[in-house]
Amino acid sequence: MSDKAPVGNEAKRGPGPTSANFSQFCSLFRFAFADTTELAPPTTMLGMQAIARWTATTRHATCARRYASNITSESLYELRTYSIKPEHYGKFVELTNKHISKRLGYSDVIGYWASEIGGVNQTVHIWKYDGYNHRAQVRKSLIGDAAWMTDYMGAMRPMLDSQVNMTMRVTGLVQSGEIVVKDPVVERPMEGFYELYNLTLKPATQPEEFLGTLAPVLETHPMISIWESDVGPLNEIVMLSYFNDIGQRKSFWDDCHKLCPLAMTYVRTGSTKILQPLAFSPLK
Repeated sequence: MSDKAPVGNEAKRGPGPTSANFSQFCSLFRFAFADTTELAPPTTMLGMQAIARWTATTRHATCARRYASNITSESLYELRTYSIKPEHYGKFVELTNKHISKRLGYSDVIGYWASEIGGVNQTVHIWKYDGYNHRAQVRKSLIGDAAWMTDYMGAMRPMLDSQVNMTMRVTGLVQSGEIVVKDPVVERPMEGFYELYNLTLKPATQPEEFLGTLAPVLETHPMISIWESDVGPLNEIVMLSYFNDIGQRKSFWDDCHKLCPLAMTYVRTGSTKILQPLAFSPLK
Protein backbone atom coordinates (compact mmCIF):
# COMPACT_ATOMS: atom_id res chain seq x y z
CA MET A 1 0.00 0.00 0.00
CA SER A 2 1.32 3.42 -0.89
CA ASP A 3 2.30 5.80 1.92
CA LYS A 4 1.24 8.77 -0.19
CA ALA A 5 -1.42 10.83 1.56
CA PRO A 6 -4.70 11.28 -0.33
CA VAL A 7 -5.31 14.76 -1.68
CA GLY A 8 -8.20 16.72 -3.25
CA ASN A 9 -11.34 14.73 -4.09
CA GLU A 10 -9.60 11.47 -3.19
CA ALA A 11 -9.34 12.63 0.41
CA LYS A 12 -13.10 13.23 0.48
CA ARG A 13 -14.27 10.00 -1.10
CA GLY A 14 -11.51 7.60 -0.10
CA PRO A 15 -9.40 5.46 -2.42
CA GLY A 16 -11.03 3.84 -5.43
CA PRO A 17 -11.14 0.08 -6.10
CA THR A 18 -7.81 -1.63 -6.69
CA SER A 19 -7.14 -3.98 -9.58
CA ALA A 20 -7.54 -6.90 -7.16
CA ASN A 21 -11.08 -6.01 -6.23
CA PHE A 22 -12.20 -4.27 -9.42
CA SER A 23 -14.14 -7.31 -10.62
CA GLN A 24 -15.97 -7.34 -7.29
CA PHE A 25 -16.78 -3.66 -7.78
CA CYS A 26 -18.15 -4.26 -11.28
CA SER A 27 -20.21 -7.21 -10.10
CA LEU A 28 -22.29 -4.85 -7.95
CA PHE A 29 -23.86 -3.51 -11.14
CA ARG A 30 -24.46 -6.90 -12.77
CA PHE A 31 -26.72 -8.35 -10.07
CA ALA A 32 -29.91 -6.79 -11.42
CA PHE A 33 -29.48 -8.77 -14.65
CA ALA A 34 -28.15 -12.03 -13.22
CA ASP A 35 -29.80 -15.33 -14.16
CA THR A 36 -30.15 -16.47 -10.57
CA THR A 37 -31.98 -14.89 -7.65
CA GLU A 38 -29.58 -16.53 -5.18
CA LEU A 39 -27.15 -13.64 -5.02
CA ALA A 40 -24.35 -13.45 -2.49
CA PRO A 41 -22.73 -10.20 -1.33
CA PRO A 42 -19.25 -9.38 -2.61
CA THR A 43 -16.41 -10.40 -0.34
CA THR A 44 -14.73 -7.04 -0.65
CA MET A 45 -16.81 -4.12 0.64
CA LEU A 46 -16.13 -0.77 -0.98
CA GLY A 47 -17.76 1.59 1.48
CA MET A 48 -21.30 2.22 2.64
CA GLN A 49 -22.48 3.55 -0.71
CA ALA A 50 -21.46 0.33 -2.46
CA ILE A 51 -23.13 -1.75 0.25
CA ALA A 52 -26.32 0.25 -0.12
CA ARG A 53 -26.25 -0.19 -3.91
CA TRP A 54 -25.65 -3.93 -3.54
CA THR A 55 -28.56 -4.25 -1.08
CA ALA A 56 -30.94 -2.42 -3.41
CA THR A 57 -30.00 -4.35 -6.55
CA THR A 58 -30.07 -7.78 -4.91
CA ARG A 59 -33.40 -7.10 -3.22
CA HIS A 60 -35.07 -6.09 -6.48
CA ALA A 61 -33.11 -8.15 -9.02
CA THR A 62 -36.08 -10.24 -10.11
CA CYS A 63 -38.39 -7.24 -10.46
CA ALA A 64 -35.80 -5.21 -12.34
CA ARG A 65 -35.42 -8.03 -14.86
CA ARG A 66 -39.19 -8.24 -15.19
CA TYR A 67 -39.53 -4.55 -16.00
CA ALA A 68 -36.60 -4.68 -18.44
CA SER A 69 -38.11 -7.63 -20.27
CA ASN A 70 -41.39 -5.76 -20.74
CA ILE A 71 -39.99 -3.00 -22.96
CA THR A 72 -41.51 -4.65 -26.02
CA SER A 73 -44.33 -2.33 -27.08
CA GLU A 74 -44.00 -0.75 -30.51
CA SER A 75 -46.81 1.68 -29.71
CA LEU A 76 -46.04 5.35 -29.39
CA TYR A 77 -47.71 7.58 -26.82
CA GLU A 78 -47.85 11.36 -26.87
CA LEU A 79 -48.32 13.34 -23.67
CA ARG A 80 -49.73 16.80 -24.34
CA THR A 81 -50.19 19.57 -21.77
CA TYR A 82 -52.21 22.65 -22.66
CA SER A 83 -52.15 25.79 -20.51
CA ILE A 84 -55.32 27.73 -21.16
CA LYS A 85 -55.94 31.42 -20.61
CA PRO A 86 -57.99 31.68 -17.40
CA GLU A 87 -60.83 33.63 -18.99
CA HIS A 88 -61.24 30.93 -21.67
CA TYR A 89 -60.91 27.76 -19.58
CA GLY A 90 -64.63 26.98 -19.35
CA LYS A 91 -65.16 27.69 -23.05
CA PHE A 92 -62.19 25.50 -23.96
CA VAL A 93 -63.60 22.50 -22.08
CA GLU A 94 -67.05 23.05 -23.59
CA LEU A 95 -65.64 23.35 -27.11
CA THR A 96 -63.45 20.25 -26.73
CA ASN A 97 -66.34 18.23 -25.35
CA LYS A 98 -68.44 19.22 -28.38
CA HIS A 99 -65.88 18.40 -31.08
CA ILE A 100 -63.59 15.71 -29.59
CA SER A 101 -65.48 12.95 -31.45
CA LYS A 102 -64.05 14.30 -34.71
CA ARG A 103 -60.51 13.88 -33.35
CA LEU A 104 -61.15 10.39 -31.98
CA GLY A 105 -61.93 9.19 -35.49
CA TYR A 106 -58.21 9.38 -36.30
CA SER A 107 -56.43 7.91 -33.24
CA ASP A 108 -57.12 6.79 -29.68
CA VAL A 109 -56.84 8.94 -26.59
CA ILE A 110 -55.95 7.07 -23.38
CA GLY A 111 -57.17 9.79 -21.06
CA TYR A 112 -58.03 13.49 -21.03
CA TRP A 113 -57.83 15.29 -17.69
CA ALA A 114 -58.06 18.67 -16.03
CA SER A 115 -55.20 19.51 -13.67
CA GLU A 116 -56.41 20.37 -10.17
CA ILE A 117 -53.08 20.68 -8.35
CA GLY A 118 -49.65 21.02 -9.91
CA GLY A 119 -50.85 23.04 -12.88
CA VAL A 120 -53.46 25.81 -13.01
CA ASN A 121 -55.88 26.04 -15.95
CA GLN A 122 -54.22 23.06 -17.63
CA THR A 123 -55.47 20.00 -19.46
CA VAL A 124 -53.38 16.84 -19.82
CA HIS A 125 -54.05 14.19 -22.47
CA ILE A 126 -52.28 11.05 -23.66
CA TRP A 127 -52.70 9.84 -27.26
CA LYS A 128 -51.75 6.47 -28.71
CA TYR A 129 -50.21 5.79 -32.13
CA ASP A 130 -48.77 2.75 -33.89
CA GLY A 131 -45.53 4.69 -34.37
CA TYR A 132 -44.16 7.94 -35.78
CA ASN A 133 -45.40 7.20 -39.30
CA HIS A 134 -48.91 6.68 -37.97
CA ARG A 135 -48.69 9.93 -36.02
CA ALA A 136 -47.56 11.81 -39.14
CA GLN A 137 -50.46 10.33 -41.12
CA VAL A 138 -52.93 11.36 -38.44
CA ARG A 139 -51.57 14.91 -38.36
CA LYS A 140 -51.81 15.15 -42.15
CA SER A 141 -55.39 13.87 -42.12
CA LEU A 142 -56.40 16.31 -39.39
CA ILE A 143 -54.98 19.25 -41.34
CA GLY A 144 -57.05 18.12 -44.31
CA ASP A 145 -60.23 17.86 -42.23
CA ALA A 146 -61.94 21.19 -42.86
CA ALA A 147 -64.58 20.68 -40.16
CA TRP A 148 -61.95 19.92 -37.51
CA MET A 149 -59.72 22.80 -38.49
CA THR A 150 -62.56 25.33 -38.70
CA ASP A 151 -64.95 24.25 -35.96
CA TYR A 152 -62.34 23.30 -33.37
CA MET A 153 -58.75 24.34 -34.09
CA GLY A 154 -59.65 27.80 -35.36
CA ALA A 155 -61.72 28.53 -32.25
CA MET A 156 -59.43 26.74 -29.77
CA ARG A 157 -56.01 28.17 -30.62
CA PRO A 158 -56.71 31.73 -29.38
CA MET A 159 -57.71 30.24 -26.01
CA LEU A 160 -54.28 28.69 -25.42
CA ASP A 161 -51.46 30.26 -23.44
CA SER A 162 -48.94 27.48 -24.21
CA GLN A 163 -48.60 23.88 -25.38
CA VAL A 164 -46.04 21.24 -24.37
CA ASN A 165 -45.73 17.71 -25.74
CA MET A 166 -43.45 14.69 -25.59
CA THR A 167 -43.51 11.18 -27.01
CA MET A 168 -43.11 8.10 -24.82
CA ARG A 169 -42.75 4.34 -24.93
CA VAL A 170 -44.38 2.00 -22.45
CA THR A 171 -42.09 0.32 -19.95
CA GLY A 172 -43.17 -2.04 -17.18
CA LEU A 173 -46.69 -3.07 -16.19
CA VAL A 174 -47.38 -4.25 -19.71
CA GLN A 175 -49.06 -7.34 -21.09
CA SER A 176 -48.54 -8.12 -24.78
CA GLY A 177 -47.29 -4.60 -25.35
CA GLU A 178 -50.49 -2.93 -24.15
CA ILE A 179 -51.31 -0.73 -21.16
CA VAL A 180 -52.76 -2.76 -18.30
CA VAL A 181 -55.51 -0.97 -16.39
CA LYS A 182 -55.77 -3.08 -13.25
CA ASP A 183 -59.23 -1.88 -12.32
CA PRO A 184 -61.01 -0.09 -15.18
CA VAL A 185 -62.71 2.80 -13.43
CA VAL A 186 -66.26 3.41 -14.64
CA GLU A 187 -68.23 4.37 -11.55
CA ARG A 188 -65.47 5.77 -9.38
CA PRO A 189 -65.92 7.39 -5.95
CA MET A 190 -66.42 11.13 -6.27
CA GLU A 191 -63.31 11.80 -4.18
CA GLY A 192 -61.12 9.61 -6.38
CA PHE A 193 -58.42 11.14 -8.56
CA TYR A 194 -55.46 10.43 -10.83
CA GLU A 195 -51.88 11.49 -10.22
CA LEU A 196 -49.28 11.96 -12.95
CA TYR A 197 -45.58 11.75 -12.05
CA ASN A 198 -42.83 13.23 -14.22
CA LEU A 199 -39.44 12.08 -12.95
CA THR A 200 -36.16 12.99 -14.63
CA LEU A 201 -33.55 10.33 -13.90
CA LYS A 202 -29.90 11.14 -13.37
CA PRO A 203 -27.68 10.60 -16.44
CA ALA A 204 -26.65 6.97 -17.04
CA THR A 205 -29.51 5.66 -14.87
CA GLN A 206 -31.44 2.90 -16.64
CA PRO A 207 -35.26 2.95 -16.24
CA GLU A 208 -35.31 -0.68 -15.12
CA GLU A 209 -32.73 0.11 -12.46
CA PHE A 210 -34.95 2.83 -11.00
CA LEU A 211 -38.16 0.78 -11.33
CA GLY A 212 -36.46 -2.16 -9.66
CA THR A 213 -36.01 -0.12 -6.48
CA LEU A 214 -39.73 0.76 -6.57
CA ALA A 215 -40.80 -2.88 -6.91
CA PRO A 216 -42.14 -3.36 -3.33
CA VAL A 217 -44.45 -0.36 -3.71
CA LEU A 218 -45.52 -1.13 -7.29
CA GLU A 219 -46.64 -4.58 -6.16
CA THR A 220 -49.06 -3.14 -3.59
CA HIS A 221 -49.87 0.18 -5.32
CA PRO A 222 -49.91 -0.70 -9.05
CA MET A 223 -49.62 2.07 -11.58
CA ILE A 224 -52.03 2.32 -14.51
CA SER A 225 -48.96 2.55 -16.71
CA ILE A 226 -45.32 3.63 -16.77
CA TRP A 227 -43.64 5.26 -19.75
CA GLU A 228 -40.15 6.46 -20.59
CA SER A 229 -39.50 9.51 -22.76
CA ASP A 230 -38.62 9.06 -26.42
CA VAL A 231 -38.60 12.58 -27.89
CA GLY A 232 -38.72 15.59 -25.59
CA PRO A 233 -37.23 15.66 -22.10
CA LEU A 234 -34.31 13.25 -21.74
CA ASN A 235 -34.16 10.42 -19.18
CA GLU A 236 -37.76 10.99 -18.07
CA ILE A 237 -40.10 8.48 -16.50
CA VAL A 238 -43.85 9.20 -16.60
CA MET A 239 -46.13 7.26 -14.25
CA LEU A 240 -49.91 7.40 -13.97
CA SER A 241 -51.71 6.25 -10.84
CA TYR A 242 -55.24 6.30 -9.45
CA PHE A 243 -56.23 6.78 -5.81
CA ASN A 244 -59.66 6.31 -4.25
CA ASP A 245 -58.97 9.01 -1.69
CA ILE A 246 -56.21 11.13 -0.17
CA GLY A 247 -55.60 8.50 2.50
CA GLN A 248 -54.64 5.92 -0.12
CA ARG A 249 -52.23 8.41 -1.65
CA LYS A 250 -50.64 9.04 1.77
CA SER A 251 -50.24 5.27 2.24
CA PHE A 252 -48.50 5.05 -1.14
CA TRP A 253 -46.00 7.79 -0.27
CA ASP A 254 -45.43 6.40 3.23
CA ASP A 255 -44.58 3.03 1.68
CA CYS A 256 -42.26 4.73 -0.83
CA HIS A 257 -40.24 6.31 1.98
CA LYS A 258 -40.24 3.12 4.08
CA LEU A 259 -39.73 0.38 1.49
CA CYS A 260 -37.85 2.22 -1.27
CA PRO A 261 -35.36 4.55 0.48
CA LEU A 262 -32.91 4.49 -2.43
CA ALA A 263 -35.42 5.14 -5.23
CA MET A 264 -35.12 8.93 -5.18
CA THR A 265 -31.31 8.76 -5.29
CA TYR A 266 -31.76 7.92 -9.00
CA VAL A 267 -33.95 11.01 -9.62
CA ARG A 268 -32.57 14.42 -10.57
CA THR A 269 -35.85 16.36 -10.62
CA GLY A 270 -39.53 15.52 -10.43
CA SER A 271 -43.05 16.90 -10.33
CA THR A 272 -46.59 15.60 -9.90
CA LYS A 273 -50.07 16.66 -10.93
CA ILE A 274 -53.44 15.77 -9.42
CA LEU A 275 -55.83 15.14 -12.32
CA GLN A 276 -59.58 14.79 -12.76
CA PRO A 277 -60.93 13.22 -15.96
CA LEU A 278 -63.09 15.29 -18.28
CA ALA A 279 -66.45 13.89 -19.36
CA PHE A 280 -65.14 12.39 -22.62
CA SER A 281 -62.00 10.77 -21.13
CA PRO A 282 -61.84 6.97 -21.64
CA LEU A 283 -60.20 6.67 -18.21
CA LYS A 284 -62.97 7.92 -15.94
